[in-house]
Amino acid sequence: MTSLDVETSAEHRFRTLVEPYLPEIRAFAARRAPAIADDVLSEVSVVAWRRIDDLPSGNERAWLYGVARNVLLTEHRKAARRESARSDIELSEIADPASSQSWHPPLAEALDRLSSRDRDLLLLTAWEGLSTAEVASVLQIRPTAARMGLVRARRRLAAALDDLDPGWSGTALPQHIGPTPSHRQAAQEVPSCADAKH
Repeated sequence: MTSLDVETSAEHRFRTLVEPYLPEIRAFAARRAPAIADDVLSEVSVVAWRRIDDLPSGNERAWLYGVARNVLLTEHRKAARRESARSDIELSEIADPASSQSWHPPLAEALDRLSSRDRDLLLLTAWEGLSTAEVASVLQIRPTAARMGLVRARRRLAAALDDLDPGWSGTALPQHIGPTPSHRQAAQEVPSCADAKH
């Protein structure tokens, strides 16, 4: 095999295993840090290219989300070290107002009350549409821990919403986040997060 064949093989792998996911990786970054979304995408692409032979077979999407998450966390730490009053980069921040317009206003505040781990579990599932196995891979935890954490995060989110708005009926909770049983019927009428993004 010549060096040209190796390069062609690497290009083909990148084109087939990485490129299809780049638009959603950019959207993921844009919702969390709009000002640096393109930089995050570039860094993810560079890491994927350098490690093209190390991509986990069948788990490329989750691996790319994990790289993007790590890039965002690194940028967040850099911003914190620069002692900025308020960084524009918060991993779990809902930064796309157009996407959240149909949500109940206290939802963003309720999400802010959760730990970053709970927000990540909920938003990776709801906004990014990742399975719990993919979320586990992104967060580098076991799938069982991701499932249990997601159940707990849903409960804590519902409790925070009930605390903020006792009359809340669950109608504004995206179905992928998963309401508590008392809110299940009302949430059936809520459009999916994919619908809310468009």
